[in-house]
Formats: sequence, structure tokens, C-alpha cells
Amino acid sequence: MKVICQFVVALILGTMLGTALEAGSKTTARAARADGPSTPPVELFEALERGLIETNVIARNAHAANVFVTNKTKQGIAVQFPVAVVAVPVLKQRFGQTGANGGLMNPGGNAGGNGGGMSQSIGGGMQLGGGGGAGNAPGGGFNNGFNGMNNNGQGIFSIPSEGSVKIPLATVCLSHGKPDPRARIKYQLVKLEDYSDDPVLHETLKLFAAGVVDTETAQAAAWHLTDHLSWEELRMKQIEPFSFEPVYYFSEGKVDAALQLVRQAQANARPSRRAAETASLRRE
Repeated sequence: MKVICQFVVALILGTMLGTALEAGSKTTARAARADGPSTPPVELFEALERGLIETNVIARNAHAANVFVTNKTKQGIAVQFPVAVVAVPVLKQRFGQTGANGGLMNPGGNAGGNGGGMSQSIGGGMQLGGGGGAGNAPGGGFNNGFNGMNNNGQGIFSIPSEGSVKIPLATVCLSHGKPDPRARIKYQLVKLEDYSDDPVLHETLKLFAAGVVDTETAQAAAWHLTDHLSWEELRMKQIEPFSFEPVYYFSEGKVDAALQLVRQAQANARPSRRAAETASLRRE
């Protein structure tokens, strides 16, 4: 049974960095980052809005994708990535019109299975934590990664003039019951807060992006938050529900780990909620 999902992308750094392409020659993204311009980095979405870069997200499957970042300027540029991002499908518009939301699927509001159509969204962030657990590897526990998330944990890429960087993404689905992401669907990167107003989901994705939990754990946590699946429903979820021998979707212990992940995300979200409430009171 294929799982249908909007998914979140986690940008994997370190040894899993992709390839920077320039004038027919190839250099690794790590080398480009080290030898890149000394000018201050530009935040990813600011660079997109200013037309300095363009991005192309290619979904490989439910839990992997690639993002290509192209420098559109005549000089090298340093791009600062957020801790986590979401990529949403771009709807094809009739008569060439884009509409108020630019043809984006499920922009803003609450995440989950209520997005229009049958396509999925993807989201994620930088693997800057030290806990391991990228992809489907065993998670490295919560202590190191969670304790390390009190800083911004942002990554910077240097991209040569008119060159591109390919970055592998680790992903989780954000919409249970929708078809898996596909390469032929066009995606656009958006900020977490533009996709969902749930700070607990934001913090969950940031913790996953920090590399402190594996994909299974993060997936269970995401579906609990976006689709309101109970922990018991997640434990009992089967890959082939009508087979004689049940094959459970989540390995033993993964749902319990997801529960702990969500609790930590809730704790991390409290300060931001208080700050938002304080700012709202000041405006009144």
C-alpha cells in the first residue's frame, strides 16, 4: 500500500552534500562552501524574493528528494538556509493565471490532509545536530540533538557565479492518505510559518532536521500532528492491512520515540508561543 503524504524535507549536510556545477566542471558543495565568496550570506527566501537564486525540488520518493539551488547572478553568492523548510506542490493554472496564492497548494493555515487536490507537500531542514538518525538509520537518542537546538543551527552554502548546488533531502510525509511525492510534480519552497501555524509541528521538523531522530520516528510524529492520528492508531498501522500476517508500518519502539519527540517539540514551542502572545498584546 502506498502511503500518501505531504512531506517535509531535511537538508543533509556533511558527507552527504551534493555537487556544485560550474562551467562544465564539478566541485563538491563542501568545496564550494569553503572557497566561496566572503560577502555576508543572504537568507534563502530573501535571495529567492530578490531573484538572486532559483530552486528546483525533485522528489525521489516519500522519504528522499533533491533540491537544486542555482545562482542567477554574475558573482559568487553565499546562501543561508533556514533550520527547516517546506516544499509545496505548484498547481497548474487554467488560462495562464496564477491567482492570489501563485497556484500553491495548501499555502498557510493548518497543515494536514485538508490541502486541496491529491498532491503532497515536502518540508525539512539542515542536518546540523550531532545525534545521527538521518534517513532510516537508527536514531542517536535525544540528549545531544535536543540540547543543541537552543541555537539557530543554520547552514551556509556558497554557490559560484551562474552555478548550481545539488542538495539531498531527507523527508517525511505531512498528509496521511495522499499519494507519494513524484518527480514529475513541481514544488516550491516555503517557510514553515507560511505552511502551518502550528509551532509544535515547526519544532518537530526542526528536531528531525537536526538529525537526532530517524525518519520512522519523525514520520509518526508528523502524522500525529498533521492528521491527528492517535498513538495507538500509529502503532497498529499496517503496510498490508488485509494480509494474513500483519506487517506493521512502524518498527517496534518508533511510535514511543515519536511521542517523546512531540513532547520535546511542545517544550521547545512554549517560548515562541509566549513571545507571540506578548507581541500580540503590545499591538492591541
